[in-house]
Formats: sequence, structure tokens, C-alpha cells
Amino acid sequence: MCTAVTAGPRPPMGAALVTEATMAAVAAAIDPAAAQRAVAGALAIVGSLEQWNSETIEWVVADLLKALPAGVPRPVDQSAEALRFWKAVEDSR
Repeated sequence: MCTAVTAGPRPPMGAALVTEATMAAVAAAIDPAAAQRAVAGALAIVGSLEQWNSETIEWVVADLLKALPAGVPRPVDQSAEALRFWKAVEDSR
């Protein structure tokens, strides 16, 4: 099982870049196939565990990061810039 949160491969050159901090912009930049694989992986993690613990979220995030679009701050980045970005995305829901 994974204990470190790492990003997966970046989208190919020419993939959509996120130019604004909105839910719609982030969603539009996510490769649909990568999203399907990431969500299926996250579901498999939580569905296969009899008990969840503090590491469970790390494993789920590791799978979700595989679909992170280019140019988007990692959601585990705690810099002021990244936090502002993700708060703006959340506010745009």
C-alpha cells in the first residue's frame, strides 16, 4: 500500500491548462479517462478496506492526483498560493 502522496503522470502536451480557479475550469481540464481511472482506484481503496485509518485519505489522494491537470497546484500543497487557489475553487461550487 502507498504511504506517500505523489502525483501521477502529467497530461500530454497540448492538454487544457487551468486558467482560472473555478470548479468548472478544473473539471474541464481533467482528462476523462484519467478521471475514471483515478476515481475507480479511490473507490477500490475505500471499498476494499474493512477499517479506515488516517492513511486511507493518503491512498485516496494518491489515486486522485493521477488525474491532476497540468498547471493546477497539488491539493496537498499548503503554500498560500495553493490554498487561495483551492479555496476559490471550493467557493465556485
